[in-house]
Amino acid sequence: MTLRRVGISQLAALLAMLSGRISAAEKSGKDVEIREQLGVMLQLDNMLPESHVWGHLAKDVDEQFEILENAGVKWTRVAILWEEIEAKRGQWNWEAADKVVHSAKEHHLNILWIVGGTALWDSTDKDWDGAPKDIGDPHGAFPQFVQKLVERYKSEIQYWEVRNEPNLDKFPVETYAAYLEQAYHAIKREDPKAHVVLGGLGGKVPQELGYFKKLVNILKAKGGPMPFEIANFHVYPNQAAEEGFKGADAVGKFIDWSSMRIDKEIAELGLGTMPAWITEFDYPAEAKHQTDDPEFHAGEASQVNFVKAMFTRMAAGHPERKVFYASLLDDFNSGGEFKSTGLIESDKDHHILKHRESLAALRELFKRKD
Repeated sequence: MTLRRVGISQLAALLAMLSGRISAAEKSGKDVEIREQLGVMLQLDNMLPESHVWGHLAKDVDEQFEILENAGVKWTRVAILWEEIEAKRGQWNWEAADKVVHSAKEHHLNILWIVGGTALWDSTDKDWDGAPKDIGDPHGAFPQFVQKLVERYKSEIQYWEVRNEPNLDKFPVETYAAYLEQAYHAIKREDPKAHVVLGGLGGKVPQELGYFKKLVNILKAKGGPMPFEIANFHVYPNQAAEEGFKGADAVGKFIDWSSMRIDKEIAELGLGTMPAWITEFDYPAEAKHQTDDPEFHAGEASQVNFVKAMFTRMAAGHPERKVFYASLLDDFNSGGEFKSTGLIESDKDHHILKHRESLAALRELFKRKD
C-alpha cells in the first residue's frame, strides 16, 4: 500500500496494527469475543466411504465435533459435497449431510458450509472439479442442487461458501463467475437472509488477488448485485520465505503483509467495507516443514506458539473476519506436506492417534477448561 493513498489517521492505525498494539475491538469500537472470530475446519467429506453412508464411522464424526466443543470452538468449516449427496441424478442421499449438520448443532457449533464438488454425471470432464455441463441454465442441475441444500438446512446454516479454491479448479474464471451467480441466486431465493461467501482462493496470495481482481471486474461488467457478500482467501505461513520474509518475525510479518494486500485490493475494487475471511491457514508440527523464523522453527512447540500468537494476529483489526485453522486432523491429501498440520495427530485413515499440545493451546486461548 502506497503512503499517498493513506490519510494520517489511517496510517497511524495501520502502524499500530503492524506493531501488534491494536485489537479488533479497539479498531471497531465494540467488544468482539475472540471465539466468535476463530474456527477450525473439519475434512469430514474425506472420511466418507464410497457408499456415502457413515455406518460405524458416525461416532467418529460426533467425536470430532465434541472435541471442538470441549476446546471452546464456536465455528467450523465443513462440507458434504454435491457428488456425495446426488451421486446419480435425482437420487438424493442426505444421510451423511444430515449427520454432520445435526452433530454440529448438538455440540453448539456454527457452520460455514462449502457448496461444491461437481456431481460426476454433470461434470464437463467427469471429475469432481470440472464445471457443470449446464452452467448457463438457471434451471440446471447445479442451481437445483443448491436450492435443495439450502431448503433443507437453512434453519441450521446461515453462511454458504461457494466452492473451495475455485481458482485452482479446471475451469476458467469466467465460468466460475457464472457458477457463483447461479449459486447466489439459488441461495437467496430460498433464504434471503443467508450470507454468501466467495469460494476460498488458494495458492500464493499475489496469485489469489490477481484472480480476485479479474473475477470482480467480470462480475461488475455483468451488472446486478455482487454475488457474494464476504471475500475469502487462504493464507499459508509456509509461503513466507517465497514472499521475501525470513528470520525473526517472518511469520508475523507475512501474515500482516497478506492482510494489508487483501484490504488494499478490496478497497481499490470499490467493494467498500466488505469483510475478508481467511478460511484456511495452519502450521506444521514437524520442523522440516516449518519456516526459518526462529520463534517457529522448533517442532511441535512452535506449532503451539503459532496457535497462541498467530490465530489472533490473523483476526486483528478485522472484527467481522472469521479465521479457520485447517484442520483438526492431519491432512494426507497433498503428498504428506500437511500431514503434521492438524491440532490432532492422525493417520491417513483419519484415526485419531493423539491430541497435540496445540489443541490445548487453543483451549487456553478460549479460556475453556476440560
